[in-house]
Parts: sequence; structure tokens; C-alpha cells
Amino acid sequence: MSTEEFNEEMSPEVEQIVTEALLNNIDRSEESQREWNRLAKRLSKQKRRRYIINIMRSAACIALVAAVSVLVWRYVDKYKDDVVVYTAKANQGTVVMTAGNKTVIVEKDSLTETVAKNKEIEWKTITVPSTKDFHLHLPDGSKVWLNAGAELSYPTRFGKRREVRLKGEAYFQVAPDAAHPFVVTTGNIATRVVGTEFNIDATDASPRITLVSGRVDVDNAEGIVLASLLPNESAVVSRDTVFKTEVDVENIICWRDGIELFEDDSLENILVSIGSWYNMSVVSRDIPELNNRYHFVYDRRKNVEEAVNMLSTIANIKVNIEKNTIFVD
Repeated sequence: MSTEEFNEEMSPEVEQIVTEALLNNIDRSEESQREWNRLAKRLSKQKRRRYIINIMRSAACIALVAAVSVLVWRYVDKYKDDVVVYTAKANQGTVVMTAGNKTVIVEKDSLTETVAKNKEIEWKTITVPSTKDFHLHLPDGSKVWLNAGAELSYPTRFGKRREVRLKGEAYFQVAPDAAHPFVVTTGNIATRVVGTEFNIDATDASPRITLVSGRVDVDNAEGIVLASLLPNESAVVSRDTVFKTEVDVENIICWRDGIELFEDDSLENILVSIGSWYNMSVVSRDIPELNNRYHFVYDRRKNVEEAVNMLSTIANIKVNIEKNTIFVD
């Protein structure tokens, strides 16, 4: 045993004996040697005992870490297959208008534009959040209802063509003016009218145009007419291919009155709509019901609890709301 180990392992009592022996200059007789041997054995036992205690402490720590790891693994394993259906977004609830380098927050739910005289034509863009819709009066007197998440760009003064650009969904009530056609551009598709009412859903790459009254022509980027619609007709345009059907327009435009209607749509799409409108994340177990299709309707003017309770009954699923997240099981 080295001097350092010897000193490190001494108890206070032993340390006192050794100190006294050194101070009193005790001789190393045969009897003293036996005492020193007994002392060494005693210290050796203390060291072994402390060594065993340290091993036991280390083993206990390892066991604790292992137990916690198992619990964490079981927790993660339990939820590892969850599907994030929708993620809530920041800064929702505000309608924003941009014009040039200026950005203005629109506090009201509607806006009326007047004709800008003696000024250069400037384009404005209204961006609507996913949690509300918006009503806009254009400079020519036409009215536009913008659905949640829509974006509309328009000039402060129209020229020979009354052109606007749309992303998302909107309902148009166009003021009649035969000399100045009204054109809604959505990507590479242009919907051309004179005076009529129609709905355009351009939330994805295949816009859907539905005519309520009057007549519209649907053109491609080269100005070639792809389809002409009559009232109660709807056209879905995929590239230059048009799928035209007769529809119940009230089911398509009911969103203007706060009603969200789904016809033969997947549970996942319905959950995305609810999460988007109420700006809540939606997390679901990877259950087969997500692909099931349902007819469902909910009133966006009501609270989220009412919507999810109705959905849980129809789809036979469990739905819980915790803070800003909807959990589906």
C-alpha cells in the first residue's frame, strides 16, 4: 500500500493513532510490528469494503439509467408511428395587404377599393390567413369573397382587361362591362367573363371553376379556349385536359356562409381543414381510418370542440384536444 493510499483510506480514529505514534517516536519492536500488521489488515478491509460499496453504487446508477432508458424507449416506441396531419402556423389571424414595398395590416373583415385617378397603376395583393375569410370590393364594383388561405392581386385601376391573379379559393360577383372583359388568372389558366358569378378553387395544381350564373370561358396560357361553362357546371383543369361535370353549386359555395362541406373525402383531408381553420396542430396514430372517406359538414363559426366531436362520432374515432393540438386515436 502506498503512502497516498494509506492516508486516503485512514479513518479519523486510525489517523489519530498513527499521528500519536509518529509524534511519540514509538519504536518498531516485535509487538509494535504486530500492531502495525493488524492496522494494515484493518485498512485493507476498509478499502475492500469501500470498493464493494462503490461497485454497488455504480451498479445502482447503471440499473437506474437502464430502467429510465427502457421507459423512454417504450414511450417513444408507443408514439413512433404517429402521423403529423397538420402543423399550426405562426402569425395567423391577420389579413395583410402589400403594395410595392409597403405592407399594411387590414383590421377589418372587408375592404372597398376606389378607382385611383391621376396616379400610376399599382398592383396590390391581399393575403388572407388560414383562420378567416375576407370580402373585397374591387375598383370596378366587382365583389370578391376570399376563402381562408387565399391570395388575390389586383391593380388600383383597370385597363382594357380587368385582370386579377388568384391563389387559393375565391367567389367572384363580376360587375357587367362588355367592353372590358374580367379575367382571373390562376397559374397557366385564365377564366374570362363579362358579367357573371362563379367560384374558383385554385388551392392545388388543378384549379376547379364552378359557374353560378352567366357564362365563362376557360383558356390556357396561349389563349386557347379549353372549356365554356354554363350555370351549374364545373370544370377541373389538369394541364390542357378539362373534366367538366354538372354540380350542385350551393354545396361548393357554402363556405361563404361559414359552412365547410366534404363529399366523399378522406378523414385526413377533413382533419387538415379543421386544423388549418382553427390553426391547431393535428397528430394522429397511424390508423387505417385516416384513409376512410366520409360525407361531413361543420360550421366554421362554431368552436373547434363541436367540430371534432361531430367528426369523432361519424368516423368512430377518439379525439382529444390538449392546448393547441388535436390528438386522434
